[in-house]
Amino acid sequence: MKLTKLTDDCYLEIIKNFEHNYHTLYNCLLVNRLFCRITVPLLWADPLYNVSKHSINIISIYLSYLNENEKYQLTSNTYQVDLSCIFQKTLFEYAKFLETYSSCKIKNVISLWYQYTQDISKPSLEIPTFMTIQSMLFRSCKRIKKLNILAEDNSSFSLIPSSWFNSSELRECEFKFVVPNIQNTNVYNYINLISIRNKRIQIIHIITYNEDIPPNCREPFLNLISAQTELKELVLKYYSITTSSFMPLMRREMLQAKSQSLRKLILQGIKFDKDNLANLVPNLEVLSIKHSFGNPFGEDENNLQNLQRLELIDNTLELNRIILKTKCKSLKFFIINEKELSNEIKEEIIFLLSQNYPNITTLCYVTNYLMFSSTLEKFHSLCQLQIGEFAYKKYGVS
Repeated sequence: MKLTKLTDDCYLEIIKNFEHNYHTLYNCLLVNRLFCRITVPLLWADPLYNVSKHSINIISIYLSYLNENEKYQLTSNTYQVDLSCIFQKTLFEYAKFLETYSSCKIKNVISLWYQYTQDISKPSLEIPTFMTIQSMLFRSCKRIKKLNILAEDNSSFSLIPSSWFNSSELRECEFKFVVPNIQNTNVYNYINLISIRNKRIQIIHIITYNEDIPPNCREPFLNLISAQTELKELVLKYYSITTSSFMPLMRREMLQAKSQSLRKLILQGIKFDKDNLANLVPNLEVLSIKHSFGNPFGEDENNLQNLQRLELIDNTLELNRIILKTKCKSLKFFIINEKELSNEIKEEIIFLLSQNYPNITTLCYVTNYLMFSSTLEKFHSLCQLQIGEFAYKKYGVS
């Protein structure tokens, strides 16, 4: 029987499955012209996904796309960047394929590039190099699917092309606050602009270091989250010795509005002060809570009927107990990190798990000691048990 020839669109959908599998994608380049034409945009959609010393070549390639004015800014009397390392001609205009923009990653790779290609005895030219590459990308890239924003770069926000956040293809936004006390109105205005012009973002990450979210950004973030009709993943992370409340972003009415679409919720450094999660996320499939305390569920009986994966890492014992008392027959994967607990407490945790999460197939218990027998006999569906560095599988011990 004669085989039907696949269309170009079919090949594209097949090769898309190898996204971020760069070894396979590079092999696809060598098959034929069609595969090369399909694969190149995939390779350059997120070229800094894995940053290494080889990533400096990406900076050299990007520099080759500078216009005359941008080159002049780097080679004028004020700045003397050595551009002898740049590529003179490329087969494709790779910059226009960019779909993930991360100012933080670009800065990191430029720092690496500078060490390998420039005279480090001279004043650093990393900032002007970043500014010109950023200008080139703003000019060349027509569509962006993922935006990773560093709040400290707020002076550049007004330069970001409107097509980036007007596009219906924008699917993921990440905001990082590293430097304390960022109060610039550019941050406020930019978050508001995204929330007004884009309603179909599926993934939102908000990460802050050293302090809580700046007060002037809380309402814009609330508007951004609430405006999305297809939000599937929400990540709120706070890295600090102290614990953030993050409560301005976890209003009950906001989560209730997202209850049907939200599938993944990752929380870190949270102080729960109300029943923030009680009966609000019935379709949640992944819940991860780290370095947190308080009561996320209140006094009501909760039903996480679709939860597949639960992670509890370095929370207070009280918080973990509250969550473990929530019944969920759908849960398959569970990981908990609780060290220096008495054997009685550990046995209590295992008992709560077996009673309320009876269908667990994979259990990871990061602890210094736990008897296998007390765990295995209580979970009939268990296929894999990881305790510290010791792993048990259904058909033996490794």
